[in-house]
Amino acid sequence: FPSHDTLLSYAVILCGRGNNGGDGIALAIKLFQMGKEVDLYLLNDEDEIKGDASVFYQMANNMEIPMTILREEEDLWSFQEAIGDAADPSTVLQSICFGWYKI
Repeated sequence: FPSHDTLLSYAVILCGRGNNGGDGIALAIKLFQMGKEVDLYLLNDEDEIKGDASVFYQMANNMEIPMTILREEEDLWSFQEAIGDAADPSTVLQSICFGWYKI
């Protein structure tokens, strides 16, 4: 079997503002450092992100990881398109919005 590292090419990560969201942002950072393509979607504005999630948000922002805060209808369309792109078997969809995970 091929390793996860060779299978993964693209990740879409949806994050809230709390601890689970911080886990998602940390995952985005790790995947980005591994050279993987990552699209990070956030449910909250920067000033609403708290604790460790805020620290990871700043790190991801400094690393210029692509992030979209879901504010407008066009942001939702972008998220929907990204999910469609991630539906390919060689990709991973990770949702850390409400504490559930799908890999």
